[in-house]
Amino acid sequence: MQDEIGAVVDLLSHPGFLTGVGIGLVAAALLLAAGLGTSGAPRGWGLAFALTVGLGVSIQFDVDPVVYIFVGALVLVGLAGDLIVRSRRYGSASAPAMIGYWLAALVAAFGLASLLSLEEVGWAPWMLPVVVAGSGAGIWLLSRSDISETVGPMVAVSVAGMWVTVPETDAITVLVGAAIPFGLATLPPLRARAWVAGSLALSGATAWLVFVAGEPRPWTIAAAWATLATLPILGALVTIRPGSYNRYLVFGIHVVYVLVITRVADITDSPIVVAASTLLLAVSVALLTIASQRLLDPAQLTS
Repeated sequence: MQDEIGAVVDLLSHPGFLTGVGIGLVAAALLLAAGLGTSGAPRGWGLAFALTVGLGVSIQFDVDPVVYIFVGALVLVGLAGDLIVRSRRYGSASAPAMIGYWLAALVAAFGLASLLSLEEVGWAPWMLPVVVAGSGAGIWLLSRSDISETVGPMVAVSVAGMWVTVPETDAITVLVGAAIPFGLATLPPLRARAWVAGSLALSGATAWLVFVAGEPRPWTIAAAWATLATLPILGALVTIRPGSYNRYLVFGIHVVYVLVITRVADITDSPIVVAASTLLLAVSVALLTIASQRLLDPAQLTS
């Protein structure tokens, strides 16, 4: 217990953590100001979160500029997804449209994965695109659901699980710091929500940081990525059957799941973690298509 308390104290005083909190507070304040000028909730939560992390990491650490090019590609793909959703023209063709969109997201994520080191973690470039597309879709679906205020706290819990899981935490401290103000930003009174573009940018930046932080112990990377697995699954379920899920129940399931994942990662160092993580993330594919089709049905679309 003393070691855990010491680790938390070290985190709270880490320059990366303080940078993430500081920039995150400014970005959240700007989101609040933008929300005051509109009739609805501010929609730039995911993009503001991703930009905060990117800026904070650039200030504190040396980063390959190519990373930002591929995260930018995810933003562009996400903007295409936003246009598909907002066009309200697809109707029965929504499933093929969204399948094409998610394939484009996977291609952009493969570009980001190409930057990863292949030593002892040759599975990572194949798993990362599923993580990016799946968790990005989960954030987006939760942001559009009737329990949208839970998305910030759920992402913050996943980030906390990542920090516990990966052994080298310097590169991820900015993400942990930024997760505090942004974890609260989707709650009242701000109630910020995410576009597809911001959701993909955030998931891409997060997945990449996890790899950088966890590379010394490769199997922990899969476990840290797996803390995001419930986002697409729960996001799809609450979209397919709106009003059927209590927000506290959904959040509680996510918290328990992340706690289990962090404990499993702590006691095992095995490819089983990779296999189980990939399976959990892959389960979301069919659910995402069904949920996306519902959202693209003009009768179901909301602003």
